[in-house]
Amino acid sequence: ELEYNNLQDLKKIESINIKKIYLDNKIYNKIIFYKQFKIGFKKILDINKYKFYRLSLKSINEIIYGIDDINPNILFKYMLSNDNINIIKEIISYYYDFYNNNPDDKFNGNEYLKLLLRVITSNSTIPINGYNKYPISIKFTNINKPISIHTCYNQFFINKDILCNYKKMNESNKNNSELYLLFSKNTLNNLVNDFSNV
Repeated sequence: ELEYNNLQDLKKIESINIKKIYLDNKIYNKIIFYKQFKIGFKKILDINKYKFYRLSLKSINEIIYGIDDINPNILFKYMLSNDNINIIKEIISYYYDFYNNNPDDKFNGNEYLKLLLRVITSNSTIPINGYNKYPISIKFTNINKPISIHTCYNQFFINKDILCNYKKMNESNKNNSELYLLFSKNTLNNLVNDFSNV
């Protein structure tokens, strides 16, 4: 029950109550947020399966943020297989080796794979549980543009004509093909920049 003698007192009481409600809500929202975070974390990660008390800090970091020390074999493990997957693997491995053997550039093979992941999945790390529902899919298909990317489903579609042109080329020129160009650092950077501008 509130007591007040005049209008000024009433205004003070109202402002105090509104402030209290606001602060209570803020605290309540924080509690809800942390509770939901905890529920979400437990859904993604089986605490009993991973036995956190036995894990190193690096492993716990990977569980929370994902795997960021990536090499082609790790990436290929999470890629959906298809008829032309070996061509894609060959191109990715070529760029990985190229950037690892380029000492003048701070951009190394791991950075290249993280950039490629960012283009396909919108994240530069691999979740510890992988991509169970939507594995990484790089396919050649009938589309009316060079590429089509769907980050929600981890899909990278390439126009089939680019593959046909690639197969017609001499082995010595393939590194300069449009297909190789699609996977170059510059193209991937441009795609990431396009995403961030949308």
